[in-house]
Amino acid sequence: MTIEIPNQLKDENCRFVRLDRRTKRPIDKEWTKDNNFKGDSEELKKHIEEGNNIGFLCGSNDVYVIDVDDKSKFDDIFKIVGETFIVETPRGYHLYVKHPNKLRKGKLKIEGKLIGDFQAVGEQVVLAGSMNEKGNEYKIYRDVPIKEISKESLGQLMGEFPKREFIVESPNWSQYSKTPLSDKISIDSLVDKSKLKKYNDEFYGVHPVHGSTTGMNFFINPSKNLWHCFRCSSGGDALSYLSLIEGVCKCEDFSSGGKRLRGADFMKVLDVAKKKHKIKLDDVHKEFLEKVRIITDKELSELELEEIDWIIKDIIPGVSLVLIAGKTGSMKSIMTTYMAFACCYGLDFLGKFPTKNTKWLYIDEENPKRITKSRNVLIRKGLGVEPTENFGYLLHAGMKLVGNQKNEFIQTLIKFIKEFGPDVVVLDSLVRFLSAATDENKAGDISDIFTTLRQISIDNKVTFIIIHHMNKAGDKKGVDRVRGSTDIVNAVDVALLFDRDSTTPQYISISQEKNRYEKELEPFNILVESDEEKFGFSVSNRITKEQDKASKAASEITKWLEQKEWGESGKEFETSEVLENFSQHFDRKYERNRKIVQGALAKLIVWDKIERIGRGRYKMLNTETEE
Repeated sequence: MTIEIPNQLKDENCRFVRLDRRTKRPIDKEWTKDNNFKGDSEELKKHIEEGNNIGFLCGSNDVYVIDVDDKSKFDDIFKIVGETFIVETPRGYHLYVKHPNKLRKGKLKIEGKLIGDFQAVGEQVVLAGSMNEKGNEYKIYRDVPIKEISKESLGQLMGEFPKREFIVESPNWSQYSKTPLSDKISIDSLVDKSKLKKYNDEFYGVHPVHGSTTGMNFFINPSKNLWHCFRCSSGGDALSYLSLIEGVCKCEDFSSGGKRLRGADFMKVLDVAKKKHKIKLDDVHKEFLEKVRIITDKELSELELEEIDWIIKDIIPGVSLVLIAGKTGSMKSIMTTYMAFACCYGLDFLGKFPTKNTKWLYIDEENPKRITKSRNVLIRKGLGVEPTENFGYLLHAGMKLVGNQKNEFIQTLIKFIKEFGPDVVVLDSLVRFLSAATDENKAGDISDIFTTLRQISIDNKVTFIIIHHMNKAGDKKGVDRVRGSTDIVNAVDVALLFDRDSTTPQYISISQEKNRYEKELEPFNILVESDEEKFGFSVSNRITKEQDKASKAASEITKWLEQKEWGESGKEFETSEVLENFSQHFDRKYERNRKIVQGALAKLIVWDKIERIGRGRYKMLNTETEE
């Protein structure tokens, strides 16, 4: 990676931000105000030499950035903006423009459709030469002077452009949830609204703690009892704001990656609430507080925890979040429906995996009723079962997922779950459940949604199966192929990837890339036997590419073991020792390589080459030649 300040940004008034090595996040506090740097500063040079990322501070030297997230819309934007300095990002393009007046961040639109952002004062964009968390580089796309953009062009991109040149952008309030105590404190009682300006039902102005360069980075919504900070991309309820103004927490603590209000900080703020704001805790809140306590290792060791209650053994656990991802045509919806019917009748899934007799609710925002009906007929005939009352549908209900449990959509979802009483709820597909204000590529948006699903899962003892899409192209492997933020995979307990090659459409390849409760299953193939009368599915003996890799790896590891010099402890070794010797031998990515090595060790046990003598420990068995 080579980062050089481009000639277009070498003016002494241009400012830059030091970013984390693996992310786009600034590492300096107050980076929008004081802790930013000139392009020739020693601090910046050292940061670059250490292999870190750099960001450009938008608004400095009157330079702003049009951030296009959709590459297919680039030509439309380029027609409006014209020839200017452009950087190609892993997802889209950054078009650098100049404007003499101070501008605020706005939404980028073409014919009313949102396709990106206008990054302005208080924002930063990653500089060319930097890398994103997946190792993809930001590259200079057009190395030409930065163009001054007209008000008319800005108006085309963002709708009617305000005369003041400042764009007031209302926060996405649905991303915030409340604690049970927050409604006992009014945000009105904590904020001096006389220092703020009114915008619809909201108020905005200078952040009362860390200030503002634009005079409008802080918002409150009295009716929702919430606050938001645009600089830190943070916010929350009145209790979190109380912790902020009392100095218990910092503003960035309430961003998507922040520590939040918990533990000792939570108790400290409660004490302030009681003393300064005369908050009295009723029995409900006392019960809530009793749950917030430290548990010792001794207590944990003495707990009798229930074993995993599998809906489908080793594949779908009970009271959990499961991701099923695949490209269009990989039959992920059909296979999920097949799972549902197998479970409703207590039949072994694929004739191999035991199921629990359960009730399913399928919320389908993707498929028309006619297709759903005909598909179910074919699956039931293949299984030899009749229609069942234990399998329910919500078709095209317009349901949306948000991070606030008090939202009407979430309340409706909970209502249907309580009324129908399912053990499993299928959401097909994730993108159809996202609101216009939610970005599947933003960790904060995704984290809030999956946190809400997790709570609903626990409260109602249901498993959520979330059907999602994979990237259309690229050389990514494993879970990196799942579209959107990595938080989608991080949030679930089990991740299943479906692949179906057009050259061999009779096979579906299944790989379990994540399983929090058991060792991941080895990849396997499903043979699809379909005709006009029925669908039939069974596990195939066809070897997958990943299984082939594991077999080859097993042979290589066997050679290494046979040539190894053993000590007095005998022919014993550990998994870590194998990984150290074959760190990038089978695959360049550590996680993928680790799974191949583990698959190889499993095969060597089956082949009677080694035996497992403990966790992560093995012993090489004597071969016939040695005997």
